[in-house]
Amino acid sequence: MKEYKVEMVPLNKIVPDENQPRKLFAVDKMASLIKSIKEHGIQTPVTLEKFQDKYLIVDGERRFRAATELKLKEVPAVVQEPSTGTERLVKQFHIQEQHESWSPLEKAIAINELSKTLKLPLREVCDLLGTKKGTTEAFIAFANLLAKQEFTRAELSLDWAKSIRNFKTWIRQFKFRELGQNITKEEERDIEKAFINKIKSGVISNRTEMALLRDSISKNPKSLQKFIDDKEMTIHAVFIESDAKALQAKRRIELAMVNMSFSINYISEKGQFKLFTEAEKANLESYKNKLVQFINKLH
Repeated sequence: MKEYKVEMVPLNKIVPDENQPRKLFAVDKMASLIKSIKEHGIQTPVTLEKFQDKYLIVDGERRFRAATELKLKEVPAVVQEPSTGTERLVKQFHIQEQHESWSPLEKAIAINELSKTLKLPLREVCDLLGTKKGTTEAFIAFANLLAKQEFTRAELSLDWAKSIRNFKTWIRQFKFRELGQNITKEEERDIEKAFINKIKSGVISNRTEMALLRDSISKNPKSLQKFIDDKEMTIHAVFIESDAKALQAKRRIELAMVNMSFSINYISEKGQFKLFTEAEKANLESYKNKLVQFINKLH
């Protein structure tokens, strides 16, 4: 690996990279950095690349901004050989990954911008950067939000972006299947804003509540608009008002059937029938009779 020496580079010869993945710089942390540099100087050199007759910042824009604020003439730097735009963006992303202050939301914003800059689908950019599958899904969910600015300002967990996306997908399917209608972009944005505001204010605090909202809307489609319009209305309030407990019970039966089917297949494949005691066998027999009676009532 090539070693680079630290040299002093004039500040007026350094230019920020417009495509730098990191766009957000917290004001309070910048103030703290400026104070530190004023008292102790720049302890970690900035990383630069030769760029025409100047130097492009690869890592250290916060230090560069602080130095500019302090009107320093030069800064310690490591100057590397030029790389391609894609190579530099990938390098910058991984450098930022090492900074504890870089939040998942900032990463999502950066990934979205990288996708636009590289003119590649978001999933390909994530593959290029080596992000994990769950993280990739979160980034994609964020990128597909229509109310990205509101989500960013609210500083919500990226998992909420996935929950909002999944709910919108369900609404889209429900409206088309049950009402023969398509969801408009305006309706999508209203749904996103309602969720963002209610999550931020604490009206919604648990992602599992989304299932109750789906039950409520299935029972009474008009409850969705009421939920959107009333900023204080909770999911539980909508659920009670819609009297959707029967749908909740149906959903629980469906979930139980999936889990039981998987478990039965596993026990059968392993031949572990001796695991069950006589009392447990009797309970299974009782459940079987109840299930048969229930099925008969469905016909």
